Amino acid sequence: MRSPQAMSSRALTAAWAASQGIVVASSPELAVHPDVVAEFDRAVEIANQDLARVEQITRCRVLPAEWTPEGGEMTASVKIMRRAVHEKYGEVFDALYA
Repeated sequence: MRSPQAMSSRALTAAWAASQGIVVASSPELAVHPDVVAEFDRAVEIANQDLARVEQITRCRVLPAEWTPEGGEMTASVKIMRRAVHEKYGEVFDALYA
């Protein structure tokens, strides 16, 4: 297995899921699997322990796709294309702040 730094988030998540015995057909299914969401929430909780209250993550969601230049969410130099991301995930963002 490659180092975590060399793996994409999709590959890393899939490898973790396989090690936990989680079997799904697609990345979108993996993004909403209760065990994956719970592990993500645990990781956020641990990260928040080292942050000031104003820096902490209070709400988040695992999205069903990795952002890539090919998907239109990022430029070739790996900068976020905000308009494209908002068009694709605006409803998710709105739900987080509702």
